[in-house]
Amino acid sequence: MNKTILPVIVSLSKDPVPNVRMNVAKTIKVSQSAIKEKETIKKILQTLNEDLDIDVKYHAKIALDDFTN
Repeated sequence: MNKTILPVIVSLSKDPVPNVRMNVAKTIKVSQSAIKEKETIKKILQTLNEDLDIDVKYHAKIALDDFTN
């Protein structure tokens, strides 16, 4: 998963479309236990948590809270 999915997640986390970034946060939340690159995921979620779109920010916060607990 780390070699195939993680590069896609990283790329899509920078997508200009807010719904794509929101779905990145949702995807991370449900698959974070399978991803070994924890620091990369944490950085993505922190960045998305500062997004201007409220939905992106909301889902990133949920995923980040779940990730840090």
